Amino acid sequence: GLDRDMVIEAMKDAVKAAGPNTDKGWDIWKMGDQYPPVAGSTPAPQQIILVNFGKYTKSEEIIGWAKSQKLVPATPRKVFAVSECYPTLHRDLGMDPMAVVSLKECSFGGGRGVACVWFDGSRRKAYHYWFDYGWYGSCWFAFVRESE
Repeated sequence: GLDRDMVIEAMKDAVKAAGPNTDKGWDIWKMGDQYPPVAGSTPAPQQIILVNFGKYTKSEEIIGWAKSQKLVPATPRKVFAVSECYPTLHRDLGMDPMAVVSLKECSFGGGRGVACVWFDGSRRKAYHYWFDYGWYGSCWFAFVRESE
């Protein structure tokens, strides 16, 4: 298996690729062991579904909607891959600034956390956000089908 240090370094590499402008002191750098790569897996094409509600909404409401559609939150690593592969997504969608969010929870600092990438002009930053806070209409939520 992968040892903890290897997992943390792999996560740091993913954060750097997704959010090259991420501030060095941000919590996202300390969360690597919660988002391990899948050992021995071969990356396969996978459909990632991005959903935007166009209004302020709460994580619980989004999760409820996703369940009704047989969707589950994409992992932070998948959100980071979207950012790395589509660095101009915000321009392509005509929404600058915007965020791509994974609602897959992690535990951090005694709270329920999630990871996201913020696109703003030529800058992209990966960061940790609290699950219990609300989300604005500029946020896109990443999902995969339940069976994947």
